[in-house]
Amino acid sequence: MALSGTFAFCIVAGFIFSNALANFILLITRQSAPLVYRPRNDMERIAALGLVTFTGPAVLFDNALKSYAETQRPFQLCFSLGIVFVWSFLIGVVVVRTLQLAGLI
Repeated sequence: MALSGTFAFCIVAGFIFSNALANFILLITRQSAPLVYRPRNDMERIAALGLVTFTGPAVLFDNALKSYAETQRPFQLCFSLGIVFVWSFLIGVVVVRTLQLAGLI
């Protein structure tokens, strides 16, 4: 696979993983759409930090689109999407490497 194909695959894999994890958390906590973390003690804060690390692109993308609908500022949307792409790429690299080490791809 070409380098650009691998780059795109990692972005998509990271974004899909982020959305799947965010939606799974919404499902088990029975929250509505914006994912909100409200830790009450230190252990929950550590768990929330781990969740934010992997669900961040999905939450940021959702918030960026909602903000753009209200303010109509394209620079703000493009900047947020750039962060989402880089963050999704980093998560995608972790996901793809983990799947490769497990022998699944």
